[in-house]
Amino acid sequence: MIAGEGKFRPDYAIAPGATITEALEECDISKRELGLRLGMNEIMLSDMIRGDRPITGETARGLELALGIHFRFWLNAEKRYREHLARIQ
Repeated sequence: MIAGEGKFRPDYAIAPGATITEALEECDISKRELGLRLGMNEIMLSDMIRGDRPITGETARGLELALGIHFRFWLNAEKRYREHLARIQ
């Protein structure tokens, strides 16, 4: 945990891909199917889910269409994730 201003700040960051994985299960869509819908191969999609590949505006739109979760959610989650990574490194 990183101390600061009396707020809990974990010393780890959770990639937005964790939400993608949950949404895939809820929508009963495979990673392969999502990759096809997003125009990504399985390696690219796995990298994004792990947080090694950022969610772009185009990808956020694709996730919205595929999973029904607004594109701004994905962009905000990506932004918060990257900011948190920078803070803990």
